Formats: sequence, C-alpha cells, structure tokens
Amino acid sequence: MSIPNFLKTIAPRAESYHVVTQNIDRLSVKALELLSNNLGNKKLYADRPRPESVLEMHGRLFDVKCTSCDWCAEDRSNPLCPALGQADVHLEGYHDAGSKSNDIPEADLPRCPQCGALARPGVVWFFEEPFYMDYIDTLILQADLCIIVGTSLTVQPAGSYMAEVQDNGGTAVIFNMDSTELDEEADFLFRGPCEVELLRVLGVDPDSI
Repeated sequence: MSIPNFLKTIAPRAESYHVVTQNIDRLSVKALELLSNNLGNKKLYADRPRPESVLEMHGRLFDVKCTSCDWCAEDRSNPLCPALGQADVHLEGYHDAGSKSNDIPEADLPRCPQCGALARPGVVWFFEEPFYMDYIDTLILQADLCIIVGTSLTVQPAGSYMAEVQDNGGTAVIFNMDSTELDEEADFLFRGPCEVELLRVLGVDPDSI
C-alpha cells in the first residue's frame, strides 16, 4: 500500500498511507527500496513504492550515533570494533541474559569519528522519546483506519494508537498470530500469518505483487 496506484486500488478514497513501525531492523524500508531498484525507470511515480511512507519510531539497529554531537551513520560492520567481537566470542552459545559478566573497558568501545565521544546504537532505549512523535500524533489524529499487524499492543505509545483512532471515529483492524488484551476492542480481528491474511482480506492476488 506504499505504492500510490496500488493504494488507490485497495482504498480508492484514501488520501495517504503510512507505516508506523516499532521494528528496528529496517526490513520494511529495504523491501521497498529493493522493489524500487528492480523497477528501474520502467514505472511512473504513482506506480513506484514510497520508502518515505515508513516511520521507524524506535530507530534503526544499524545506525551508530554519537552520544555528544549530532553525528549519525549506518554501519553494518560486524563487529563494530575488536572489543565487541571478543565479547561475541565470550558470549557464544550463552542465553541467560544479564547473569554473566562481560565488562568491556570504555576506552575500547566505538567512538564518534567527529568528536571522539562514545557512540551508541541509533535505537530508542527505555525512557527515551520515540522518533517522529509530533508527526505520528498528527497522523493518528487524522487517520480513519488503523491496521495493526503483528504486535502485542503492550508497548507505549504505539499500544494506544488503536484506541486513539477509534476515539476519533476511525476503524481499527488487528492482524495477529497471537491474542492480545485489546482484541475485543478491535472492530475487526483476523488471526493467522499476516502474509496470508492481509492479502486474503484485501483481496490481493499474490502473483500481482
């Protein structure tokens, strides 16, 4: 639905469409970018995917950013530095998180190439404000349909978006493998794999994608 003409087919009266995702793996954006690259110059704008329609509110796992200045860059190096590589080896096959000491000297941790301060992942940690909040709040206020896909609806603020859309007169639809505490509040509920149920409910032929 991030392709304008495809959205027009599914929802003729829709004025816009956005994906607000809590995922940090960038897979949604990468899928749209891959599709766009495969199309080359063969399609008009209205037939091309719009990666900018995806809002990654919890950040991006492969972004590395400075804890002091505004430097930020995508870095898929593995490991980011030798000390983190040694830590991976030390914790290989280990699954009981938090109960095994693995101290790394601060001097060995990744640093900002601009100012030398410590670097950190470009993701939202607990008690930090998610990205794009003002924009997302505006979208939620204007939305007449909220499609929830594959989430427990327990992490805030995203967990409250369904109710906010409904309070404004909109419709809420849940697609999920597992049950949530808010299932009974949804206007429509579909249980099963989203890659199957979404296509079935929207009447989309998989071969047409």
